[in-house]
Amino acid sequence: MRALMVTENLMEGGAQAFILRLAEALQNRNVSVRVLLLNDDLENLALTGLYPNVSIIRLHLPFRSLLRKLDSLLFHLRSDFSIVDWFHKRIITKRYADNTDVFHTHYPKADYLISRLKRHKALHIVSVHGDYKEQYEHHRKYNRSIWNHFENKLAYLKKSVHKWVLASEEQRRFFIDTQQLTDNKLCKIYYGFSKGTSQHANTVTRNSNDVFTVGMVARGLQGKGWRVLIEAFLLLDRPCRLRLAGDGKYLRELQKEFSNYNHISFLGYREDVLAVIKSCDVMVLPSHHSTESLPYSVIEALSCGKPVIASDVGELQNMLTEEESGALAGTILPLVNGQVQTEDLYKSLLEFYQNKEFLTEKSLLAAKAFSKFEMEKCVDAYISIYQGK
Repeated sequence: MRALMVTENLMEGGAQAFILRLAEALQNRNVSVRVLLLNDDLENLALTGLYPNVSIIRLHLPFRSLLRKLDSLLFHLRSDFSIVDWFHKRIITKRYADNTDVFHTHYPKADYLISRLKRHKALHIVSVHGDYKEQYEHHRKYNRSIWNHFENKLAYLKKSVHKWVLASEEQRRFFIDTQQLTDNKLCKIYYGFSKGTSQHANTVTRNSNDVFTVGMVARGLQGKGWRVLIEAFLLLDRPCRLRLAGDGKYLRELQKEFSNYNHISFLGYREDVLAVIKSCDVMVLPSHHSTESLPYSVIEALSCGKPVIASDVGELQNMLTEEESGALAGTILPLVNGQVQTEDLYKSLLEFYQNKEFLTEKSLLAAKAFSKFEMEKCVDAYISIYQGK
């Protein structure tokens, strides 16, 4: 079986890390997998460097920046034609279509590009990472999205894609209720994570004398809830520390604003994410991001046996649920007026700080809740789909 994973980018983010981890795991199961990166300038080398055994094909187009400007002009003229896509289609058709059994695409533009390839018999599998619902709502509200004539293109995709792989119930409801897709076209598979990853070799275990440590790992977007965490943490007013791993303009602005607090560490982008998580008592993700579905940082936290305080968005409630008992490996906080309230998060942090038995109980539940994300389960499910089952 020969699979080609096609993605628009391999920048930092849980979905991008998952693509590489899945490719590596499939290779270990004797599935021939290559990752095709459509935009060779959208790659985080620190991320891809963690997976040296994954075969990555980087499509290079001369004068790409100029072609993008021309595409942007065509888009604003409401044209459906993309010069970049035209070149991509020619290259993929000529070089890869005839020796590929499964096209496995990630992100809408890659999905639509592959759906329009002709003269091949490969299955087309789409992994949905949360973008379609947001784009659909943006289109309905403003009549603009990543595409002109968005609904026509989505209708075309619905006919051509063999299987849509979803990561959350919210995504499933969107495709069934809004797009009228049937269950035989949909499959829910959680992201997989292997505890055997080399990153675990560098983890740091806290000793009992360390101060209470709170952590957060995410992209540096405002919608992830960084500010509310910082403000709630500062209310603790006791020996503790906060470790924030992520990068972006918004986070760098926060770092300048809170630079006088020496117990808050802005770590930037970190390759050793698991080391950061291992050094904390509890992880937090107070996200109100519109496309939040199955955040990879929460899976990583559970793999390390760390409880999580998270907002009630996407699949987070189910992610933290230990299936046998139904108990939560942490705390779920409601969104009020579109975001987590500082006081609610402060009270939750205080509970973990003051009650060591509570912290221990939730830590044990975290290790159990992780079982649903074991990579072998994920790989088995994808191989079944690749085989047309």
